[in-house]
Amino acid sequence: MSQKGQTIYPCREFWKITSNYDLKVLYGLDVHHRGQITLFKELVRFANQILGDEIISKLNFIQNV
Repeated sequence: MSQKGQTIYPCREFWKITSNYDLKVLYGLDVHHRGQITLFKELVRFANQILGDEIISKLNFIQNV
């Protein structure tokens, strides 16, 4: 998804395609922006809402990194 050439993150279309393959995936925060660290739980909920349960349930997340 883009608006005037900018990609919106997390990009639902990217994760939808990714969920169709047996890949190990990891998504998280941009640690270069300190504000994202303090809002971690809220941002995870936001990302999960964008992606949706159908996509998330098909992803093979890397755990214990």
